[in-house]
Amino acid sequence: MAQIEKNARFDFIRYANCWEDADLLLEALSIKQGSKCLSICSSGDNSLSLLAYQPEIVIAFDLNLSQLACLELRIAAFKELEYEDLLAFLGVNEDSKRIQTFELIKSHLSDQSRDFWEAHITSINNGVIYEGKFENYFRIFRSYMLPLMHTQKTVEKLVSQKSIEEQQVFYEKKWDNINWRVLFKIFFGKFFMGKMGRDPEFFKYVKDPVGVNILKRTQHAFTTIPTYTNPYLHFIMTGRYQPHALPFYLRSENFTAIKENINQIKPFHGNIHACSQRNIQFDAFNLSDIFEYMNLSEFRSELTTILTMASVHAKIAYWNMLSDRIIPDDIPISIDWERSQHLLFKDKAWFYKRFIIASVNE
Repeated sequence: MAQIEKNARFDFIRYANCWEDADLLLEALSIKQGSKCLSICSSGDNSLSLLAYQPEIVIAFDLNLSQLACLELRIAAFKELEYEDLLAFLGVNEDSKRIQTFELIKSHLSDQSRDFWEAHITSINNGVIYEGKFENYFRIFRSYMLPLMHTQKTVEKLVSQKSIEEQQVFYEKKWDNINWRVLFKIFFGKFFMGKMGRDPEFFKYVKDPVGVNILKRTQHAFTTIPTYTNPYLHFIMTGRYQPHALPFYLRSENFTAIKENINQIKPFHGNIHACSQRNIQFDAFNLSDIFEYMNLSEFRSELTTILTMASVHAKIAYWNMLSDRIIPDDIPISIDWERSQHLLFKDKAWFYKRFIIASVNE
């Protein structure tokens, strides 16, 4: 068992949204009709996105029952609601009837998830996409730090429609001031992020300066990736998604496919080892950034377990945000470095230092 499972807390909503780019993930995993997928649950967003390609099954696993409750609530909403009602219920659009909608859909929840949401009915009323610890971290940034860096008008200009060349000029001439650089590195440093965003245990194996590295990746995102259509940027800077900037699972063009395949997703409470007991040979693995919370011995052990669960040529995708976790040469899993780097360059959730696409060897 990884030490993170013993030391970190898993009794509240840490992430109300999945802060990883599903477009990258889907391109990397090449999900086909009939694929069997294993996916980190988080809030459920990216696990649901896999359904658009008609897999046979998606096992969405997590150690945190609160995160699984987030997924179950989304599953129930997809089962019962039409597209616009789904957006309103989750919090994308305004809605004064979320509690009534919850009463309509709660029969689809497990007893445990229903009890969780009935105990957190205020979160339902507020819109569940705003109710995680990480989302509150961004809310604090947006409310107290961002006004010290830029005016509201400048923030609106940041997320407005521009060419890449115009984004680069805007960043250099208008955005990249001294307050931005200094306050950003403080707020997104190891201390503040550990206190208000992630669990401090998640930084156990981090050695590099956190704020400095995230600032470099932020400059890349603001100058080379379209800001107007970036849902993660809009949420952080404005507190909302926009119709032209939604994560994959909330886009209108994907709604029908996810809804039609909603019964193929199965929430699962446990770790990778527990998932291996289900005796399923998986074709695709969405492993988020879980490896960087492990020491190298635990990392190798997890890879060995994955090999026992993988079909021939199964695809594996994962991120490194702060710590390096690269598959050792003696493990029969091959990294596609060219595709990994290509996709990382256009990652809309830009915080990560590395995106790994790998295949299990024959």
